Amino acid sequence: MALVTQIISIMFPIVAIVAVGAVMGRLSKLEMSTANHLNLDVFVPALVFSSLGDKAFSLSPHISLALAGLVIVLLAGLIALIIAKTTNYSFRTIAPPMMFHNA
Repeated sequence: MALVTQIISIMFPIVAIVAVGAVMGRLSKLEMSTANHLNLDVFVPALVFSSLGDKAFSLSPHISLALAGLVIVLLAGLIALIIAKTTNYSFRTIAPPMMFHNA
């Protein structure tokens, strides 16, 4: 009996969310762009914050890694400044892609 209760407690939220989505889809025309923006702007950060909030974190074992990352970003910014000065490009154009990859 405990196994059935555990399965129901796991499956019920999933089935309920799917059912609500199916009913909403039949009753109204939903704009998926709104749902996508809501998901990316609200729910994903909330999930990340919730997951990280449950973990204990100590910076002391990772201080050298954090400092190395900071040095890399600052050196890339210095190189971007030198390139911007020598090529007459705007520093604001060159710096983000050089300092923060995938920016």
